[in-house]
Amino acid sequence: EARAALGALLELATSDPSRLLAHASFVESVLDYLDAFGEQEVDMVYCTFARLSAYARRSDAAGQGADAEADAELMIVLRKQLSHSEPRYQRMGVIGVTAVVTRLAEVPSGDD
Repeated sequence: EARAALGALLELATSDPSRLLAHASFVESVLDYLDAFGEQEVDMVYCTFARLSAYARRSDAAGQGADAEADAELMIVLRKQLSHSEPRYQRMGVIGVTAVVTRLAEVPSGDD
């Protein structure tokens, strides 16, 4: 069930990030449950947030005033995980940073 729900969020972040970004505060609550997810689900969460973050940054640069809270929350969580003493959390942080870097390296299309 969780994987299907995370897949739906990722699909929305890919196909229509502006609509999902409008509900960013609700989507951010998923970050509270990272402990319950396996590595594949953690990757899906971070890919979703990386897409929302990239969209928010491009929208802000274009003067559209997109909400950058998702971006800030993502960076806070990643910093906490990367600096954590337990390897499990560090691994989650590496998965998240990889998702962000991958998204930043992509050439933006006209869709997102």
